[in-house]
Amino acid sequence: MNGFISFLIWNIICVSNLQKGCAQVSAKKQVDSLLHLLMQPMKDELKGSTYKNLSFAYRLYSPNKGIAYADKGIALAGKGNMIPVLADCYLVKGINLIEIGKADEAMLAFQQSVNIARTIKNKVMIANAKGGIGLAYGTSGKTQLALKYLLEALDEIHNKDAHSSIGNISNITGSIYQQQANYPAALRYYLQALEHLEQAHDPISFADAACNLGNVYNFGLGDYSTSMKYYQQALNTYEHEQYNKGIAIITMNIGTLYYSQGKTDQAFKYYIKADSLIVHDFIEMRGTDAFRFSILNNNLGVIYTEKNEFAKAAHYLEKAMVLAAKCKIEPNIAIATHSMGELNLRQALTERLAHKKEDFLAKSARYIEDAASRYRSTGSLQFYPLAQYQLSEIYRAQKNYDKAITALHEHIKYKDSLFNREKEREFARREVEFEYIKKQDSIKTAQIRKNTEASFRLRQQWLYSGAALLVLISVTGLYFYRNKVQQSKLKAELAWEKAEQQRTAAEFQAGIGNAALSSLRSQMNPHFIFNCLNSIKLYAAKNDSQAATFYLSKFSRLMRLVLENSRSEMITLSQEEETLRLYLEMEAMRFKEKLQFHMEIDQGIDKLYTELPPMLIQPYVENAIWHGLMNKEDGGRIDIHFAESGDILTVTVRDNGIGRAQAEALKSELVPARRSFGINITNERLELLNKKYDIHTFIRINDLYEEGMAAGTEVVIQIPVG
Repeated sequence: MNGFISFLIWNIICVSNLQKGCAQVSAKKQVDSLLHLLMQPMKDELKGSTYKNLSFAYRLYSPNKGIAYADKGIALAGKGNMIPVLADCYLVKGINLIEIGKADEAMLAFQQSVNIARTIKNKVMIANAKGGIGLAYGTSGKTQLALKYLLEALDEIHNKDAHSSIGNISNITGSIYQQQANYPAALRYYLQALEHLEQAHDPISFADAACNLGNVYNFGLGDYSTSMKYYQQALNTYEHEQYNKGIAIITMNIGTLYYSQGKTDQAFKYYIKADSLIVHDFIEMRGTDAFRFSILNNNLGVIYTEKNEFAKAAHYLEKAMVLAAKCKIEPNIAIATHSMGELNLRQALTERLAHKKEDFLAKSARYIEDAASRYRSTGSLQFYPLAQYQLSEIYRAQKNYDKAITALHEHIKYKDSLFNREKEREFARREVEFEYIKKQDSIKTAQIRKNTEASFRLRQQWLYSGAALLVLISVTGLYFYRNKVQQSKLKAELAWEKAEQQRTAAEFQAGIGNAALSSLRSQMNPHFIFNCLNSIKLYAAKNDSQAATFYLSKFSRLMRLVLENSRSEMITLSQEEETLRLYLEMEAMRFKEKLQFHMEIDQGIDKLYTELPPMLIQPYVENAIWHGLMNKEDGGRIDIHFAESGDILTVTVRDNGIGRAQAEALKSELVPARRSFGINITNERLELLNKKYDIHTFIRINDLYEEGMAAGTEVVIQIPVG
């Protein structure tokens, strides 16, 4: 199955980090040095930075330990209000989570880093964290969302000296374009990454970018000599840095490069070497390691199949299938399944196994049918025609002629489609070659222009000598001209000072606004906590210790969220949803069957990207419970709906309670004269936010009626989120 292995390797993303890595020592040596440093007495800020650096170093070979040290750094930095360290610790936690395949959890950590970095307006930190979100989306196969965040991240960095950040984010961006088979764009970003990472003195990331360039030339453009040049450059760096995982990946890729050229024996030697490196250093496979290792096992299984060494082939292919399922990457699972089907097909056609031919054909059909289905569902159609052709041969051997003809039609249909794709790929390769030639021509043109300018300057020197007399005559005129320029400069300086005064005044007013908002948030938290503690007190009064304990655990989780959110002026919709859900669950526990709720967020809303002020919706939910539903004998229901149209987020809180008029008139013994304290604070916060950002947050309260009778209340909140 020539070329089959190539498909598996081309989309390996060799991304190590998002910021400056281990410089001239291996990761393990760096870990030993940092662990020794931790044993020394030091200030909390230095200890927090050391935890962060340890987490970052561990991501290369023990990501779980990296996560543990990141959590230690987060706890210490949060306690000491060390904002930059806190942002960095969330960032490195996300990087380690990516390494073990937990992209969703990584995305939350990266978003936390973005939120914290925004509070100190650190553009580079914001860019690094957004790059992490892009990486998480990329590893989940959501390439368009990945590019959105990655390109935003590159736009954030105005400091052109931030070589490490620009280099690593460019490297990830190139890998996403490579996944989309946009090879010219992939090359452009990889070359940009290589340039910046060399200046950043970041050898591991530099080697990663070189490895990715080799992948494009090998699997994307079929330029094997250029591919080998970049692979060798990466391999030399990994060996110098004693980074065995990188050595294993490059060794595996070189093996595939030889296999693509039909040099199976050389490919096999490199695969065996890569296998020995991984087995010795990475016994417990997970995340991206499971992905890479499943590819290597598949490749070895394919070669052993070609050698008719079926027992060894089955051993490696079974491992490939297990690891492919573990990393949950569908195209990878399809390839491993297809390889197992081909092994059984080859066994069916072997004379010495003729007595088991029917069994092998049946197994082969099952495996290849499964692989073909996965190819279709994921859009990975490169080997779909081959699978259909093989199925047609199997069905023919089984005398199932109807299915054989159908499979053959599928083979012909998709083979023509893939031929057109190959033509597009050839066009992309030609386009890259043209860009390279054009660049070389521009360099030659620049050199010719430089020589011409040097000759011209020599002639100018003679002219200047002859013009000396004219210069002397012009001195008087220049004197008056200089006076005029100085006057203009003085006017410009006065204008600049005036503008600076206006800017300072504006910042002062903004500071007043921030202080007022912080004050209101600090009022909100005690009010909210007081209401929750009342609920716990009721359980304690009834001697229901189990319910009180359960309620208290939810309360502690809710309080942690509220206190975390209160540190930020804006939070994500995902954080607001979690806070609201916890609050409603607590109130539902307290009032049992009297309270039901439903929360819905439209599918088109990006919960991690959409932001709104914290604790904005909860007061209206609380008001609906206490004034609308608790005065109703059989309780009721609250529905919360989030919708987005253009740059406006619309939140609707609807209850089927007794309505505002009856609630105002009723003096319930259960709820004696509660004031809408939270709503008053919320309204004041919104007024300040509207003034500060020059926006208009709209709130409308509607009374609901059915057949002329009060049927509840609806609160509609419209928040600009653009």
